[in-house]
Amino acid sequence: MRASAGPTFKPGTLYRRTYRAHFEGQLKGHCHHRYRRPALGINANKAIQGVTDLDFIDGELYALVAGGGCSHGISDPRFPAGVYRVDRRYGTAKLVANLSAFFAAHPVAHPDLDDIEPDGTLFSLAAVHHKLYAIEPNQGRLLEINPEDGHVRQLTDLSADPWIGPTAMAYHGIFRIGTLSRFHQPADPPIGYRAGDAQIFGVTKSGKVVETDPGFSTITGLAVSPRHRLYVLEFSDANAPPTIGAGKLVLAGEDGEIEEILTGLTFPVGNMAFGPDGALYFSNYSAFFGRTGRKGEILRVEVPFQED
Repeated sequence: MRASAGPTFKPGTLYRRTYRAHFEGQLKGHCHHRYRRPALGINANKAIQGVTDLDFIDGELYALVAGGGCSHGISDPRFPAGVYRVDRRYGTAKLVANLSAFFAAHPVAHPDLDDIEPDGTLFSLAAVHHKLYAIEPNQGRLLEINPEDGHVRQLTDLSADPWIGPTAMAYHGIFRIGTLSRFHQPADPPIGYRAGDAQIFGVTKSGKVVETDPGFSTITGLAVSPRHRLYVLEFSDANAPPTIGAGKLVLAGEDGEIEEILTGLTFPVGNMAFGPDGALYFSNYSAFFGRTGRKGEILRVEVPFQED
């Protein structure tokens, strides 16, 4: 997702020019320290972002690492953003797919050059039929990774003007991909996301978008229940900057109806998962510690009453 912390730039041309120069320079393999934006690896608030999602294939653990790469403050080329195989016995990790390099070699159709992360902001990972699939929100991509040889294939270019930010992913016959909302920038502050402006796309394994469900807000988690119901985690449904207590867990009905399951959440972020006990698990108070004063927590929600 877009960086929530970092330097504030006033409107004008300097930011656009320097950051565009940084983006174009990285496409040529250069790391522009002078213009490096401290967005994710170690940002202006000294927050560190590393692994953003995990999944298993045949007992092997794979980690999606978002904080690597030059644009995140990591100039060592041995540590790009990408997918890593984790050796749980020895506590080591080996790079499987260098996604920083893939992003540089394969630009999206509609990059937002005012807010581009050349190394991406990788968010979701899912294992499906012995392949790994990753969502990158900043540029807008759905990627397929072969863990055997590290080959990367872009299934779908979800970049758009205006930016929509695909974030969460769940698979049940097809991929369900949720988005953030368009970033609302009125003439006067506050700026923020537009409530009800997020969508869920249905995407086939060939990369074709086959359906779109609108009406959601800032989606950060999706999970399909054992009875094939789609649950959606909304970061904040306020028509404003992300707001304390405005997060929700909702159920997406087959008829397009959106049913509230749990309200009053504060900055919940997936990725959600159903446990072997049938309960739904996700994180709450997962961002903006300086605003909430609370550390993150894992919530367990029993939803069988919605599964009848």
